[in-house]
Amino acid sequence: DVTKFNPDTLDATRIRELQEGLPENRLSFTANHFVGDWRFLGRVNYYDGWYDSEDGESYDGEWLVDAEAAYSFNTDLTLTIGAQNLFDTYPDENPGARSGVGNRYSQFTPFGFNGGFYYARLTWTLD
Repeated sequence: DVTKFNPDTLDATRIRELQEGLPENRLSFTANHFVGDWRFLGRVNYYDGWYDSEDGESYDGEWLVDAEAAYSFNTDLTLTIGAQNLFDTYPDENPGARSGVGNRYSQFTPFGFNGGFYYARLTWTLD
């Protein structure tokens, strides 16, 4: 909290950016489990709400889920499939976007505004 400041260098908007521009809380829970040649990873992330001074809006927090499964064919070859933001979660829409502001989502969202990212990866280790 900003309790003392010089009004010549900080205004009310900047103070609000400092106090509310980033989530107050960010949580992450991760589990990684191995079963034979399989590996499973699950992650749940939480981002608390934030304030965007560009559009003057406060946004709610969001939960996101990441997941990954990998199979090792041998010590040198592993196939992995996974997802970041598995459920394709987006931040709340900017209410001003429809009236011509342009940003559909807050540009300061702490977890991005591109939705889910899905991937497959083949790892081959050469000796």
